[in-house]
Amino acid sequence: MKHIKIFEDFVTGAQHEYDFVGIQSEMHGLSREEYTAYYLSEAKAISSQSKPFTVKGIRFTYTEQRGRFYGAYLFDVAQTSNIQHKAKLSLEEVNIFLKSFKVKDDVPSSYEEKELDALCKQIAKKGIVCDHDDAMDIS
Repeated sequence: MKHIKIFEDFVTGAQHEYDFVGIQSEMHGLSREEYTAYYLSEAKAISSQSKPFTVKGIRFTYTEQRGRFYGAYLFDVAQTSNIQHKAKLSLEEVNIFLKSFKVKDDVPSSYEEKELDALCKQIAKKGIVCDHDDAMDIS
């Protein structure tokens, strides 16, 4: 099953055909962390099509079964639903990204609604729409 393969790759950190940040960092001769810090600073990001954009929305998604972090989706419009995301970041990448524009808290690795609400308030103060859910069905 493809869903299981993608999830295994996410959990193990192995690169697969949809790992755009990994592919881009390799193309630029940078580590994932260096690439994220350089290209995703000040609420700017690189889309999966290698086009820069200003981040105006972010959604943190967790799995519904165990509440584990699944991904942070970045949007170029000030909304986070009913539209296609421009980039997806891992937990480590999104924490680096948030620190780059002075957001103090880290994204929790498990679904903690109060912590995520507080984090979204910090992000909203930076002019970015933010929300979270635990709706990812990986079965």
